Amino acid sequence: NGDVIPNVQDSIQWGSLNNGAWVHMNNNPSNEVPYGKLYNWYAVNDTRGICPIGWHVPSNDEFTTLNTFINGNGGALKEVGTGHWWSPNVGALDTYGFTALPAGYQGTFYPSNQGKLAFFWTSTAYNTNQAYAWSLTKDAATFTNGFNNGKIAGYSVRCLRN
Repeated sequence: NGDVIPNVQDSIQWGSLNNGAWVHMNNNPSNEVPYGKLYNWYAVNDTRGICPIGWHVPSNDEFTTLNTFINGNGGALKEVGTGHWWSPNVGALDTYGFTALPAGYQGTFYPSNQGKLAFFWTSTAYNTNQAYAWSLTKDAATFTNGFNNGKIAGYSVRCLRN
């Protein structure tokens, strides 16, 4: 809706948040292109909506549908080559134009794994402190679901057209 989501660069402050925030990987604005911003789950879950009008953050069920459609082949979603992904970028095909990039994540104390991993928030909470996210790695052609994702982690967000 145009409301500002705060950019929180201090890792101690980031780890204590219970409201929406974003960060650039390594607090470096030059990482926004091509990787985008990393958001905590509170930004994803904000009732004002993080996605543009007519779009939404996919639920865990919607990501499960995507995974079924691609037969679990995460390589079908990854950008081809090693321009952004570290070698070996196993199975990267980008069959559907998803062009997943390895933005890494913002952890409680430090950012990590740019070039190695991509994490995508879902709109689905697992419990009070965790939410579902899906991930891709340079080392495998799988699309993996997990719920051991503290809501304070900073992950990428992909919006889905309504």
